[in-house]
Amino acid sequence: MTIHSFGAFGASLFLALVSPVSSPAQEVPDFRTRYQLGVVHLTVSGVDPATGLRVENRTGSGFFISEDRRLLTAKHLFLGSDQRPLTQIAVLGQIGTHQGRSFPLPAGALRLHPEFDVAMLTAADPSLAHRALPLCFDQPRRTGERIVALGFPRGQDYDQTDGTIRTTTVSFGEAWLTGADVNPGNSGGPALSLAGSVVGIVLGGFRERDIQGQNVILPLRVARNFIADVATIQQNCSGGAEQEPLGAAADRWIASAEQARSAGALIPGQPLPVGLTSSRAIFEHEWQNAGIAVRRGVAPQRLRRALSLTIRSYRLQEYGSPEQANALRWADEMIGFFREISSRRDLAEAMLEKAATYLEISQIHHTDRARFDRIARDGDKLMQDCFAIAEDDQKPELLRLWSRFYYNLARPSTGRLSDPWSDEFLALADRRIDEALRREPASLRNLNQKARVLQRRAKATIATPTDSWSQALWATQQRLLSAWNAQEQGLASPAERIPPLNILATLTLDAVVYQLALLGPDERTAQASRMIATIDEVGLPSQREAWGLVRNTDLARAYGFDTAYDLARLYALRAVLGALVAGRQIDGDVDNAILMLGHAREAATVPQLDAARASLEGDRVFVWLHSAARDRLVGVLAGSR
Repeated sequence: MTIHSFGAFGASLFLALVSPVSSPAQEVPDFRTRYQLGVVHLTVSGVDPATGLRVENRTGSGFFISEDRRLLTAKHLFLGSDQRPLTQIAVLGQIGTHQGRSFPLPAGALRLHPEFDVAMLTAADPSLAHRALPLCFDQPRRTGERIVALGFPRGQDYDQTDGTIRTTTVSFGEAWLTGADVNPGNSGGPALSLAGSVVGIVLGGFRERDIQGQNVILPLRVARNFIADVATIQQNCSGGAEQEPLGAAADRWIASAEQARSAGALIPGQPLPVGLTSSRAIFEHEWQNAGIAVRRGVAPQRLRRALSLTIRSYRLQEYGSPEQANALRWADEMIGFFREISSRRDLAEAMLEKAATYLEISQIHHTDRARFDRIARDGDKLMQDCFAIAEDDQKPELLRLWSRFYYNLARPSTGRLSDPWSDEFLALADRRIDEALRREPASLRNLNQKARVLQRRAKATIATPTDSWSQALWATQQRLLSAWNAQEQGLASPAERIPPLNILATLTLDAVVYQLALLGPDERTAQASRMIATIDEVGLPSQREAWGLVRNTDLARAYGFDTAYDLARLYALRAVLGALVAGRQIDGDVDNAILMLGHAREAATVPQLDAARASLEGDRVFVWLHSAARDRLVGVLAGSR
């Protein structure tokens, strides 16, 4: 009998052979939605120690088994051609779909079973709100029973297959396994009983003449001690039946929301898809009709995810509203529940959701002073209370959000962003983000926020520039550039890449402008070539990429004006610097600035257009242009060119 290469096993391994032929006597439940947030698509890369060659993008499946984010999968995903473990392993997990939310799985936490084809990983991100599947070790499987497999066949869409057990006592000794009807993308996924409990791990299939179509399941019981070494598991052989109806409603709502998010169907200020509002309404109904005992019976992390998504969905619907009444009401529901069950970490997460709602409200232009003062007071008090109970790993996110809250409060009361900002609130924002950076000094998101605050504070001093502000701008630019170079390979989506690219570009621009303001005429001419090189090496490439990611996409609604306008400023600055070097401003740079300002005008809201017009008179980049070029820019914003 030939067994194809799919993983190594110890001697006398007992496996279950499963036929894909279904028995009509037993109805098979659809477990896909119920467990969608617990099954993970895995992508594994590493170096084969036998050949020294890079192994790229092996795909498989895994599933969460415990509250502390541990998951099981197949060991052979991590083995080289001679069965030694790969080196330089990198593992990426995705939830619910092969195109879903991505998160790294640190290879340092990888455990390989010494005998069986089982491996364990631990997700590092504490914010992952995905629940463990119920595990059953003790109930033996019998010939003729149905088994359901969940996973990502061929590394593609999440799906469910089922079959009957043909035999439970086959021993292969040293064996190699490969995919037949269950293909490599399913490797490591859960095999479920019809009750809904995990009873085995999917490994692969055989291609021998007498057993074609037989897919191998490793009984979960052989991994019991391996799991028990690091995690305490409550066995549950009855599956998830006790989770109905609140748990099932939460699962359906979570799955629907995640699917809509992955499809790009969630747009601020726009109606939610009909199916999404329906699944949310069902969850809300079950929540309101469930007592505390019923709510306690559902895993807290599932309810945390469902409630978080409820709040966020209302934030999307109420985008631009100065009240966000529904988002705040559900945030209070979430806070009340986790306070009642005395879950400190979950309570902090609930308070963070409410704080994020205050962040949304704070960025709205408030003409009512009493309302503004109430938002500032209540939001600040909420974040103080959250900080008092948050665990250490939750505090950087809170501090960054707190800084952003103050940053929004610092906006001009006129609503025109080109007018002076409140340095009192900017100083508070600076203090909070500095504390976040002390805790996470290499965080790209922290450095992004630090740059935004610093740019605003420095801009207020440019009429009387100082060396200290110039040095602070360049120091932060270097830190941000270093963090971007170290982390940008892990940022796959446009939404992840655009903000840091834009901030890096504008910070580079502002650092150059501030330094020019400090220098005398001769020093400007002497340093202009070096400044052009900095713009060409960092500023323009970053902003061009950001613009390329935004242009002609749905992201243009959120980022179109800013990316085009800032690219126009960079070209205008290059024209100014070119004049210092060559004695005249480069027409090509002026033309590019005019082109990008035209794109900005097309994407602008009325307040953005007003601010852009005002900036032509106050922004030094444009003031330094010769009058003919500036007149052309004015004409673009007026719509006459």
